[in-house]
Amino acid sequence: MRNEIYILKLFKIIRYDRYDKCDVAVPFECHNCGKCCSHFTPQIPGNILPKIANLLNRPQEEIRKKHEACYLKKFTKTQADCIFLKNGKCTIYPYRPGPCRIYPLYTALGSADVDCKGYNEFNRVFNALLAIQEDAHVSSSMERHIDDDADEVCIVPDAEWPAIWEKVMEQNPSLSFQTHFKKINCRML
Repeated sequence: MRNEIYILKLFKIIRYDRYDKCDVAVPFECHNCGKCCSHFTPQIPGNILPKIANLLNRPQEEIRKKHEACYLKKFTKTQADCIFLKNGKCTIYPYRPGPCRIYPLYTALGSADVDCKGYNEFNRVFNALLAIQEDAHVSSSMERHIDDDADEVCIVPDAEWPAIWEKVMEQNPSLSFQTHFKKINCRML
C-alpha cells in the first residue's frame, strides 16, 4: 500500500488538431523557492489539520488559531506570508491544501503573481510550443494532474518530436524540467 503522502505533477496539455491523438504535456516544475507562499495563505480544510498538527508536533488548536489570523490578513492591505513558510520552505508540503498544489497554474488569483522561476520556465516553454503550430490549442478539459509514477500520457508522432524537443531546449529549461518533459511525453533521449 502506498504511503498517504503523495506528489502530484502539474501540467497543461497542448493539442495539435492536424494529428490524430497528438498532445504535448508541458510540466510545471517547482524550484522550491518559497515565493508562492509569500503573501499567499490558503484555507486549510479541517480534515488535514490533525495531520498538519502531527507533522509539526504542535497542538491542533494552536495551529488553527495562528492560521486563521494569518488567513484573515489576506483580505487587508497588510497580507502576511503563510505561517507554514519557514526559511523559504513549506513545512507542511506533504499535506499542503489544494490551492497550494495547483498554484501558480490554476488559481482564481491569476497565474504566478510572484517572480516564480518554475512558472517563468513553464511559461517560456508553453508559449514556444503553442506558437509552433497553427492548429495548436489548449482545452481546459485537458488540464490535469498526474501521479509521478504514472505511465506515459502524451503521444507525439516521431516526425514531430525533434522539432518539439528543439523548441523546448531553445527555452533553456532546467534539467528537472527536461527529464519530466521527456517522461510524460513518452520519450527518453
